[in-house]
Amino acid sequence: MPSLEKSSIDGCSELVRVAQVDIEVHRSSTGGLGFSIAGGIDQDSSKNPFLRNDKGVFVSKIVQQGPAELAGLKIGDKLLSVNGYDLLLVTHDHAVKLLRKQKDQILRLKLSMIGAKSEDAKENGEDEDRCF
Repeated sequence: MPSLEKSSIDGCSELVRVAQVDIEVHRSSTGGLGFSIAGGIDQDSSKNPFLRNDKGVFVSKIVQQGPAELAGLKIGDKLLSVNGYDLLLVTHDHAVKLLRKQKDQILRLKLSMIGAKSEDAKENGEDEDRCF
């Protein structure tokens, strides 16, 4: 799994969380969402590869060209809620159950996405310039 250690790719470094966003994931014809999760309050947060010591629920895998990728979900995104159900203080199993039990064709997810502060923004002390 990828880690959020500082790196420099195409002029971007210092991976950061950006504003909360709402996205819609449309289920595939087979009912799948095209992503897997990791984390939860019952997991060892010191081994969280996305944000050390955070007990949140994170996207850990994305199926290429699947519903989640098409909606814009990325590995490392932190899930905050699904169809209004809070995911901030839930166990891993409870998060899985909440995602699976939603029978709606469209899942409305609130998440905190990962971005990287660009080198220019970092040098100028700006927060608005992001690389994705």
